Amino acid sequence: MRAKLLEDYLRKRRGSERKEDKVRESYALLRVMFEQSSSLMGLLKPNGIVLDVNPTALSFIGCKKSDVIGKLFWETPWWTHAAEQQERLREAIGTAARGEFIRFETNHPTVDGDLIFVDFSLKPVRDDHGNVVLLLPEGRDITERKKAEESLRENYALLRVMFDQSSLLMGLLKPDGVMLDVNPMALSFIGGKKSDVVGKLFWETPWWTHAAEQQERLREAIKDAARGEFIRFETNHPTVDGKLIYLDFSLKPVKDGNGKVVLLLPEGRDITERKKADESLREAAVKYRIVADNTYNWEFWLSPQGKFLYNSPSCQRISGHQAEEFDADPALIWDIVHPDDRQLLNNHRHDIAHTKALGELEFRIIRADGELRWIHHVCQPVFDDSENYLGVRGSFSDITSRKRAEEKNLRLAAIVETSDDAIISKSVDGIITSWNKGAEKIFNYTESEVLGKSITMLIPAEYVEEVLQMHERILRGEHVEHFETVRRRKDGELINMSVTYSPIKDAHGRVVAISAIGRDITEQKRAARILLDNARINRELEIAKEIQQSFLPVCPSELQGMLMTCRCVPAAHVGGDYYDFFPLDESIVDAVIADVTGHSVGSSLLMTMARSVLKARVGLERSPGELLAEVNNLLHDDLTRAELQISMFYARLDTQNHSLVYANAGHNRPLLFRCNEDIFMELDADGLLMGVKTDVHFEEITTSVDAGDILVLCTDGIIEAEDSTGKSFGVGRLSRFVAEYCERHPREIMAAIFQELTAFTLADDVAMIIFKIV
Repeated sequence: MRAKLLEDYLRKRRGSERKEDKVRESYALLRVMFEQSSSLMGLLKPNGIVLDVNPTALSFIGCKKSDVIGKLFWETPWWTHAAEQQERLREAIGTAARGEFIRFETNHPTVDGDLIFVDFSLKPVRDDHGNVVLLLPEGRDITERKKAEESLRENYALLRVMFDQSSLLMGLLKPDGVMLDVNPMALSFIGGKKSDVVGKLFWETPWWTHAAEQQERLREAIKDAARGEFIRFETNHPTVDGKLIYLDFSLKPVKDGNGKVVLLLPEGRDITERKKADESLREAAVKYRIVADNTYNWEFWLSPQGKFLYNSPSCQRISGHQAEEFDADPALIWDIVHPDDRQLLNNHRHDIAHTKALGELEFRIIRADGELRWIHHVCQPVFDDSENYLGVRGSFSDITSRKRAEEKNLRLAAIVETSDDAIISKSVDGIITSWNKGAEKIFNYTESEVLGKSITMLIPAEYVEEVLQMHERILRGEHVEHFETVRRRKDGELINMSVTYSPIKDAHGRVVAISAIGRDITEQKRAARILLDNARINRELEIAKEIQQSFLPVCPSELQGMLMTCRCVPAAHVGGDYYDFFPLDESIVDAVIADVTGHSVGSSLLMTMARSVLKARVGLERSPGELLAEVNNLLHDDLTRAELQISMFYARLDTQNHSLVYANAGHNRPLLFRCNEDIFMELDADGLLMGVKTDVHFEEITTSVDAGDILVLCTDGIIEAEDSTGKSFGVGRLSRFVAEYCERHPREIMAAIFQELTAFTLADDVAMIIFKIV
């Protein structure tokens, strides 16, 4: 009986000793984690008295543990730099002592004077009865994250300025076409406000409602873009003042990390001037939205054999795998590393194993869901008090947001650097602080020649006061868009510029710098002046054309015994072709057709002179040959001085006697279609061009005409017209149309001929008269 009691006692004693051993092991493990943690950690009484603190926390203030143990936490060097923070901590400790978990962001000075940002928390620890017996303060250094957030804000501000100040029409759509945002330039084209269009379907906004077919085209384009396609086409839109502008329009899909289209970026470039003057405008720029993703660290501890001694729950949030998966398969922590980065990490592990010193590395992992994440890895060897190696203590920080911000910064820098516009930043006192390639191209100064110098080096003296006034407006926070002014290049040449000024503000809204985006519009101004001059010249030529056309007689559809029609089409505004007819009595009519060499203003003036001379001498007392001879003698000197000649054909039709008398001064031969015989005659007679010499004899020929006969007088502009293959219209084609339409009125014959001419290119003036004997 006593032996059994003794055996039971010894068994319980051994069990108690084993429990005590496990407690000691657990304490040692937790103690090492506490001492080796990269976080700032401590232990407080509920009233705020410091009980313990780890080396990382002490290193920040350069103190010993004895300097802070037993003191109220808010009276230690971590907090004494700011009374308001001491008060905040005092209240937080009172709240945590009542059982609440406390967390806030704060800042602390380090021993070397730097100010760091800390994610601080207070966790209450309860006994078995639920009473708070300890407080666990913990701080994580989030200074780098704060810097990244500030960088993101600055980049967003710059992108916002570029979006709002862009000369392009820009917007932001949902994949279904609902408008989310639009820049001022786009709104100015429709004279609307942002509230008029945001939330509406893009194709139902004023930019598109002027044409149903364009609305349908846009609707289909948005569907294609929502499937990931980049869409681009040219379109046109009415502006608020009723003008029609042409746009180079595009839709760019924006995808998330999984490749899903989440946004559409519509962009329109005004290419109206390019349409009018065959000029291209630069492509601008694209809008990005930056989203920051703040994460906590994934802490772990690997034994010398590579097994997990500790794995924090954050591993699931960062890697997508639960802690139990890593416990079951310790190699999983290395298997999730991106294949391209595994050798880099293996080299790092090898170095740590041999040097047993702190090391860090950046690499990529692939989450369980396939998402790629960037990791900042820090690890260090762990030793106990006896310098026994206990494995590796490590930390994974998700720096994907920072990497994305860096990539966006690089893209933004590339956009600024490759822009054709001058993008310049300067301090509030006008000192140049940045200078892109566009500015170098426009002003011919390199970056090294202008950085640190006053912006006045680019400004003519008479414009300095203007710039000072502009700076005052910007310092008040104003935006100034498309301000036209004059600047000076390195070689002294003055150029016209369109400049947009924007204030650059810090996180507190203070203007700390000035952004200027300038475009060289010198050529645009010059082109506008040229267009204005051309318009004036064209108008004057139109007036000359109207005057010249007024000299041509109104063609009656019929005279006694004949039907007729006539037409003159100059190759330019004015030309050198001319026709006329003169009824001499009830049955006799004279007709003339002429062509001055060339089709310029000079040709038209000489033709007007020839018309006046001819009209003064027409009459039955002079035959066609005699008329040509007199006109030639009178115009010879003027034609010689102008180095021009005139070809002229003169005919006299007598329907009562059925006769045709004609003479020719070097003109192409008219056609006479004899209806009863179904044949064509080319009417020719000897005679030189007018202007070659004086006292020329012009042969005069008489022939008969009968009912149904058709007389066609024309200039060589019709015969010599060419189609796309280079083949001329020709006499044969002209004859074929006359014969085909011989039963119809001359108007219909001429209409058929000119309809056929639409497929030909007219290089010379065209004039034609058609008579039909009835």
